[in-house]
Amino acid sequence: MTTRRRASASPGSRSEYRRAFNKDVVIDLVCYRRRGHNEGDDPSYTQPLMYDLIEQKRSVRKLYTESLIGRGDITVEEAEQVLKDYQLQLERVFTEVREASNDTVSEWTTVPDYPDKPAGEFTTAVGPEVLKRIADAYVTPPEGFTVHPKVMPQLQRRSTAITSGPIDWGTGEIPAFGSLLMDGRPVRPAGRDSRRGTFVSRFATIIDRTNADEWTPLTHLTEDRAKFHVYDSLLSEYAALGFEYGYSVARPDAPVLWEAQFGDFVNGAQTVIDEFISAGQTKWRQQSGVVLLLPTATRAGVPTTRRPASSASSPCVRRTPWWLRSPRRPRPTSTCCASTPTGEEHRPLIVFTPKSMLKRKGSRLAARGLHRRHDVPSLHRRRHG
Repeated sequence: MTTRRRASASPGSRSEYRRAFNKDVVIDLVCYRRRGHNEGDDPSYTQPLMYDLIEQKRSVRKLYTESLIGRGDITVEEAEQVLKDYQLQLERVFTEVREASNDTVSEWTTVPDYPDKPAGEFTTAVGPEVLKRIADAYVTPPEGFTVHPKVMPQLQRRSTAITSGPIDWGTGEIPAFGSLLMDGRPVRPAGRDSRRGTFVSRFATIIDRTNADEWTPLTHLTEDRAKFHVYDSLLSEYAALGFEYGYSVARPDAPVLWEAQFGDFVNGAQTVIDEFISAGQTKWRQQSGVVLLLPTATRAGVPTTRRPASSASSPCVRRTPWWLRSPRRPRPTSTCCASTPTGEEHRPLIVFTPKSMLKRKGSRLAARGLHRRHDVPSLHRRRHG
């Protein structure tokens, strides 16, 4: 049960009531707006009777001034002088603004100062030595760390696949991320269940079976490797993608990936896509290279994943130089993610990631395919804008 009291009750009485009865105090505060939304708006157009009453009410300034004078806090002369000083200040500022010239502003300053994208040679080939290092990291847990008995065989299989093949979809990300880290490029994947992977496809972080400690293999590659930030985001696509957009703007050298758990989940972040990622360069000259990993069409196996393409088909995306990819094998997927931070251009990328191919044998890749340099001209051919 809640009790309603008048808003004029003192803060002390409200706190005393709560302490005495351990109940909330609800302040039912009724307010009104004397003027319209702007100088051209007259609220009496739509609320004539209400605003007949409001016009009869004395202003808050007059009521408060009379209260101060009645208590003896100020005199009538002091109140008049304060009003006069305030009116003179308004007139002075109005005159200064009217006489000011736009020519006095020589240059606009953007805050914060966003870094330029560092230039560098772009190659997607990964040498055997680097692959061996990455493969070993996944089967070398810290001393005393107990890997789940059902997880360790999967890590061993992936370690063997990285060096000897065949490489499935989930394994294809590991060499891409690991080689970038060893090259000094920070990597940041985030989303719901991104550490494990929604369909147990990633295992970026492994949990100790006995004490729930965490082990992230790609953070143990070399002493001078870059930082690997992998996060399970909160259950808000809007907030999570908005943060990753800002991170990608401030860190153009880092691949920043946001993964939708299911395809249509990206609809909750559509405002960020339209108003920030797609329009940021036009609005604020901000370039983003954020990567959106979206399950495609009906391949995820359940009806709720059928509409990720709505984001790519919106008018804002069609007018924006996005990169769109729908790869069929792990190699192009890892190449797309790697090309975002290392290429000359800084553009957002959508990669459609069908879940049905995670284990499909026909989509696997031989290990020697990672040794060859893989160009990315198809990204430019699929560019929208």
